Amino acid sequence: YKEYDGEEDWHDWNGALVGRGPKYKDVMGPELDPTLPYSDYAHFLELGLFARTLVAAHPSTPDEIEVALAKDPEARIRRAVANRRPASAPALALLVDDRECIGAIAKNPTATTGILERLMTEPRLSRTLTENPACTTAMIRYIVEHRALITKGDWTVMVWPILGNPLTPEDAIVAMLEDGLHVNCKKRILNRKDISSSLRERLEQDPEVIAAR
Repeated sequence: YKEYDGEEDWHDWNGALVGRGPKYKDVMGPELDPTLPYSDYAHFLELGLFARTLVAAHPSTPDEIEVALAKDPEARIRRAVANRRPASAPALALLVDDRECIGAIAKNPTATTGILERLMTEPRLSRTLTENPACTTAMIRYIVEHRALITKGDWTVMVWPILGNPLTPEDAIVAMLEDGLHVNCKKRILNRKDISSSLRERLEQDPEVIAAR
């Protein structure tokens, strides 16, 4: 946030005076000190868009203020609420259907399971959700079951991390095998310690796996 501070000389790249113009000073950095109490920056709500965005993103901002900011007409402020760590559950509940904010919510590792699971029906968010540390087994299973709705480019990138994710259930892995996986993906499954003996035997007898030894 910059504040008007009178005028100053303007110079070109080699120092020559080219005129005078407004002078501004920084009154805050690009983000507030996360340890600040809300009372120290509450007045920012009366300032401009950028200042209100900082309030929305700050971890000390009370839930009731986050809820109010989640209703702001400015998408930038609503996205700051969606991105905030830790997430404000009441505020995210208002934004979970906001097309401007669902991408940010899907990335937020402090969003509640209930909120994230409401987003798993959005195929375009599938990759983001599976990359979120807060992703659950139920979410992975649903996404794999509905993989036909995901773009080929996204699904190609998602296969490897899903196969290596300890939360991925075996029924989802088997379903992915039925699609036809690259031999390296099959070997990745074999490296898991939690697969059943029948699945391990199936993969160990796979001709591609045998040829790649």
